[in-house]
Amino acid sequence: MKRTLLLLITALTLQCFGQEQEYKKETLDSVINAKKFSDKVKDEFPCITLKENIIIEYIMEGEEICQYETIHRKSLVLNDKGVEYFNRVYIPTSQTIDIIDVKARAVSPTGKITNFDKTNLKEVDNLEDKGAFKMFVVEGVEKGSIVEVLYTLKQNIGSNGKYLFQEDFPVLDASFSMVTPRNLLFNVKGYGCSFKKTDDTTAKKHIIRYSIDSMPPLRDEKYASYRANKAKVEYTFVSNTSTSTTPVNTWASAAKSLYDTFYQENKDDDKLIQKELKKLKLDKMTELEKVKTIEIYLKDNYTLKPIRGIENIETIAFACKNKFTNEEGFTRLFCKFLQLAGVNHQLGVTSERSKCKFDKEFMTWQYLYEYVIYFPNLNTYLSPTSFQYRLGMLPDDITNNDALFLKTMTLGSGFTTALPDIKYIPNTPMEKSLTNQIATIDLDAANLVAKIHYRHELSGYEAAFIQPYYDLLPEDKRKEFMENMLKLMNSDTKIVDFKLENTNHNESPFDKPFVIDGNIEVKNLIDIAGDNIIFKIGDVIGPQEEMYDEHKRENPIELQYAHMYNRDIKVKIPEGYQLKGVEALKMNIVCANGAAGFISNYSIENNMLKVTVKEYYRDVMLPIDQYEDFRKVINASADFNKITIVFEKK
Repeated sequence: MKRTLLLLITALTLQCFGQEQEYKKETLDSVINAKKFSDKVKDEFPCITLKENIIIEYIMEGEEICQYETIHRKSLVLNDKGVEYFNRVYIPTSQTIDIIDVKARAVSPTGKITNFDKTNLKEVDNLEDKGAFKMFVVEGVEKGSIVEVLYTLKQNIGSNGKYLFQEDFPVLDASFSMVTPRNLLFNVKGYGCSFKKTDDTTAKKHIIRYSIDSMPPLRDEKYASYRANKAKVEYTFVSNTSTSTTPVNTWASAAKSLYDTFYQENKDDDKLIQKELKKLKLDKMTELEKVKTIEIYLKDNYTLKPIRGIENIETIAFACKNKFTNEEGFTRLFCKFLQLAGVNHQLGVTSERSKCKFDKEFMTWQYLYEYVIYFPNLNTYLSPTSFQYRLGMLPDDITNNDALFLKTMTLGSGFTTALPDIKYIPNTPMEKSLTNQIATIDLDAANLVAKIHYRHELSGYEAAFIQPYYDLLPEDKRKEFMENMLKLMNSDTKIVDFKLENTNHNESPFDKPFVIDGNIEVKNLIDIAGDNIIFKIGDVIGPQEEMYDEHKRENPIELQYAHMYNRDIKVKIPEGYQLKGVEALKMNIVCANGAAGFISNYSIENNMLKVTVKEYYRDVMLPIDQYEDFRKVINASADFNKITIVFEKK
């Protein structure tokens, strides 16, 4: 990155960039009247963005290269929610050197203009863990007002970035402009909407512009990656044609840079690592045993502190001395331990697909922030910075995504470097993330109590919310968790006894499931109607997600991970009673391509009702045209949850 910026600086010092800066041409609009919208639109949305104009501009000032960002936004406020949303403006400043100018005003429906007073600009140190901001209140905002904001920031130099346009309300006029000297080439790419691209080269400027006249709202829907699906524009520096036409930012240059960062030779560091490796006695271990031993040792003896500002926190020497480090330092520890232990591995880096899907056709450092290690001989992965996961299990948000892996190569001179190897990280099979619910039920009609032997088995990602943490929790939190799990089907539950299996945080839930086994007594599952017993059998599987909303789907379906549920329910039929209404327990709802399904059935044997339910989600991503099938599967479990059966007096 430093090398890239040096090239930028060198290029710009070679020429004069004397034309008027583009950001200075941007002014508050002279026409401030709002367009007319129907009552339906006003009721559906809190606001409408009438204009959103973004300018990223590189400018030469003396012998210094400067980057400016200009935001010009004009919005029509439609209701009280919109008033609340727009009467405060937040300007991100964590990468800002100086605020060049801020203009803002509110125009009431009657035409009254209330201008922003710059003395009202206030500091916000850390807004929702997103860094520093400047904030100001826009006075005079009411329903029907137009709020217009225009500001320009002088920023730290960056060679890549992105801007998200789409919201859950309409945007009528959006544009993104990249302004650079002619000899600096940037790749700019639009995603998510049909942007119009123009490429204009003047005597000394190069302006790439992406624009769209009308951008539809994007609804934040269940089972969708809302942020990743938003329309956006990304940009990345390519080359300085004054010195070379060879691209600077490539996957190959990124691989080399990452290798230099995490595998740089340092004899003092190697001595520190070798000293720690001796404690682990790896000599006679298999490769699998070595990896597991190293992972347990590092994650049990070092602490990850994702902080900045501590000098040398990312170094091996700091980590070994202080027993804590940041994400970069922890990844470096893993790489050096594995390298010096002779374990064949590849470091990889990718993005979180729910926020930003990796595009292998567009090289940008924006995708390279989540680390992963692949073991070719074992064909499995490890997350170096996720303490809750062990070998074979990655954060689900980086699976089903491409990643840049480092394929090492040693030249004849003994020099070692890395080549880029972009590979897809698959999701784990649904059978690996399994919930088993096994319930054997006796009905005590006289006391309106269902006595249940209940076994709840969680494996894979289904156990990830508790198995890595349980044995580290204080006793009161353990009790709270157990009560919540055993009261899943009904809050009016008495816990008679229980036991747990496989609670060691160093065991992968892919290898051993987290198990709760106990006896409970549940009220409110039984009602009496005359001589008959009404049993809410659907409640045994617990509350279920519902998707009965009939609105038109806007996002493709995306799950966190593939998974399954198996439920086995046995209910002893009270003596002197017969069953009625059990036909409703038979369901078969399956997606056309078999990507998901809900199948339930029953049998009656030896005075026992046996119900089996299999619910599965094989594919993490499904196209939007399969939404109706998917929705039926989701609703099938919700429909089952509402089923009651009757034990009728003979």
